[in-house]
Amino acid sequence: MIRNEQRINSSQPMRKELWIDAAEAVASVLLATVAAQWAGVAHVGWAAFSAFMVIRPNFAVSLQRARLRILGTLAGAFAGALMAVHFAGPGFVAGLLLGTLVFVTMYLTLLWRHPYAWLFTGLTFLMVFVEGLSVHKVTPATFAISRIEEVLIGTLASLLIGYVASRTWRSASPCGSPCLNTPGLSWHARGAWHSVETGFTVFWLAILPYWISGPLLIQAGVTVIAAMSVPLPALDDGRLVVFIRLLHRVLGCAMGALLAAGILLVSQHNPAWITLGLCFGVAIGRYVENGPHTFGYVGVQFALAFLVVLVPDRYALADTVPAEHRFLGILLGFGLLALTEVLFGGARMALGAINRRRSLARH
Repeated sequence: MIRNEQRINSSQPMRKELWIDAAEAVASVLLATVAAQWAGVAHVGWAAFSAFMVIRPNFAVSLQRARLRILGTLAGAFAGALMAVHFAGPGFVAGLLLGTLVFVTMYLTLLWRHPYAWLFTGLTFLMVFVEGLSVHKVTPATFAISRIEEVLIGTLASLLIGYVASRTWRSASPCGSPCLNTPGLSWHARGAWHSVETGFTVFWLAILPYWISGPLLIQAGVTVIAAMSVPLPALDDGRLVVFIRLLHRVLGCAMGALLAAGILLVSQHNPAWITLGLCFGVAIGRYVENGPHTFGYVGVQFALAFLVVLVPDRYALADTVPAEHRFLGILLGFGLLALTEVLFGGARMALGAINRRRSLARH
């Protein structure tokens, strides 16, 4: 009985901390949404999600994530816009370039310092490059600038909220610089194979724009890179960790999109009701992300899909089409990863059989 009371008492501060984190995430998202709509950016939801992802209880961690997210976005946007102008449309060479750069950034994400920056270098390059290959497209430079503006607005909004929190209600909390593990770059066979699979999977995104729209392909690419971005030790468990991550992504997006669509239908595009629904969804997403369980990634994807639907460029234009594109893109990414797994799984089995025959021949 004493142990039960201790467990209850210890869980109360944790629940309070989780709701404080959720409130800070809500404030960051609201500030980013207002600022992005005032600035007139193309995709307000991306600014809102940047704010959601950067804000953390420790201001030093938020500052580090903001810096790396901005640097990675700048590098990926510049490289994507620079490369996309040299291609008149989809094709094998474009796919080879896309797959190669994603292979490099995934390997660096897994094995080198500042993985968050390398992750967003690869993500942003893919988004800008694939948009440049699409049939109905804005110019790569325009898309790249838009992505940079959205990330800047979201990260700056989160830093403002985080700074205020560190000076007020979190003033007694530790806020020193996070400990960084910065090993030198080295060869890692399993990480290299994993990165090759990632590059091979996104290769097809440069072939498919003839038949599939750009937003779906971009979302499929984001799904592939996000699902394959796992801690290096997790690769020792085989492919299970990747497919669990994909499953969490599908579940989180489905629940977030459904809740956001329901709020849109009930609110009848009333800004006050949409804003209240936005606060509720963001708080739930952050609470699930930080909760004491193993499916925090569901909360991240719940919030992302929720924000894509419920944070339109203008409230009068809010609809469920972005959520439909996002969910279809996730399914496309899932299918491409399944195809890669079949092909590379067969290659692994063939190589294993060849090695066994050679070993038997020697004996």
